[in-house]
Amino acid sequence: MNVLESFSLKGKVALVTGGAGLYGRQIVEALAEAGAETYIASRNLDSLQKVAKEEVERGQRLRPVW
Repeated sequence: MNVLESFSLKGKVALVTGGAGLYGRQIVEALAEAGAETYIASRNLDSLQKVAKEEVERGQRLRPVW
């Protein structure tokens, strides 16, 4: 078992508020890369859709919530 397997979030769900912001986006990326089904929320719909689109294109599993 490697270190990344120890921190796997496969089968888990994460909700990140402010997910389209500077720090929130980094958290979204990390949780998604760790395998969590990630929901992101933001007050700014345009930014939220942009982040969601970019992350889905990268192969991440996430859903925007507005």
